[in-house]
Amino acid sequence: MEKTDEKLENIEQVMELLIAQIKSQGKKLSFLVEREEITISTCAEEISPEAGSIPKAEDFENLNYTMEKLTEKINTLPKVFNMKHHHSFETKSKSYTIGAVIIFIVVALSAGASFFLIFRNSELSDESDKFRIIRGNYPDLAKEIDTFYLKDKERIMKDAEVKIIHNQSMLDAETKENKAKKEYEKAKAQKKRLNQKP
Repeated sequence: MEKTDEKLENIEQVMELLIAQIKSQGKKLSFLVEREEITISTCAEEISPEAGSIPKAEDFENLNYTMEKLTEKINTLPKVFNMKHHHSFETKSKSYTIGAVIIFIVVALSAGASFFLIFRNSELSDESDKFRIIRGNYPDLAKEIDTFYLKDKERIMKDAEVKIIHNQSMLDAETKENKAKKEYEKAKAQKKRLNQKP
């Protein structure tokens, strides 16, 4: 790949030199044409002051040979260069990326578990505080609960869950009933006001 780049640079340099020489000779010719002093001697002197004479056939053959070699080199160059894309992950960086993703997942799971445990701990703390209140205000009831709990823990917990759900349902029903009563009273008052208007 580096050799191809060097060849391309060499070709570019040769092309630049040829273009510069052709441009300078073209300027000199146009200058002479404008002055209308075209003679073989003046033309040769103006075009090639270094040589001091008209280019010989050998010079044209050398130029032709150089151009042919240049054309051959250009034709040997591949149409498409194989280039390495640098925007993709290298094999070394893939392991770092996978490691970062794994660390992120572990941290996310740990944070989620921590929040769940904090919330659950808060609930258990509240339940413990409520039972302490019962134990302080109603010691006989607390003693009875402890006795039943020690005898048959599973049955008493199931009964407690059923009663808690039943009581919650009753509270919800009572709340809905009170809300319905308020709405009924409000609708009744509104109807009464509408009937009073002529």
